[in-house]
Order: sequence, then structure tokens, then C-alpha cells
Amino acid sequence: MSKIASIVLGGRTYPVRRLTIGQLREIGIGATAASDLLARSTAAEREAAAYDAMIATIVAALARDTPEITAQSILEIETDFAELRDAHRAVLALAGLIPAGETAAAPSTGAASTAS
Repeated sequence: MSKIASIVLGGRTYPVRRLTIGQLREIGIGATAASDLLARSTAAEREAAAYDAMIATIVAALARDTPEITAQSILEIETDFAELRDAHRAVLALAGLIPAGETAAAPSTGAASTAS
């Protein structure tokens, strides 16, 4: 039986089916790349990498059923940080990367720090 989740971005609901191995791989590769960047960059670069990782996770999850969604199209959605964070968490839970209902690490508050 296939799990289905829904994510909301910009007030639009997107269904997300259980992920394929290819989608899981893409999410894992993106998370590893983001972790590598987070370990050796400025605060602004870390903030951008965290957002890019969340967006890449969402794009990978939506690729099968909503192929018109790209990283660029997500960047153009009018939303707030909480909605983006919740969509990311829903995908991670569906993928089994965090238990359903558990919180995952996310960028600070959406504002890059000026300290480095």
C-alpha cells in the first residue's frame, strides 16, 4: 500500500506519493552536498545551502506527479518560512528520514546572519 502525503506551498496543495528509490537517492545526495557546504562556508552561504537543500528535497518529491515544479518555480512562490519548513518536514517523514511528527533541523528563521 502506498503512502500519500500532502504539502502546501503558496496556498496550493500538492499530493506526494511514497518516494521511489531514485527520489530517495536524489534527496540523500542533496543533503550530503548541503552538509558539506554547511561545514565550510560563511553564514550567508550556510543559510542559502539550507534553503537550497529544502527546495531540492521538495522538487525531488514532486518530480513524478508535478514535473513542472522546479527549484526556480518554488523560489517564486509567495509563502512564509513555516509553510516551506512544514512541506520539507512532510517529505522527510514520508521518506522515512524522520519519524512522522518529529521536527527536523531547518534554517534559523529565514534571515541570514551578518556574523561569520
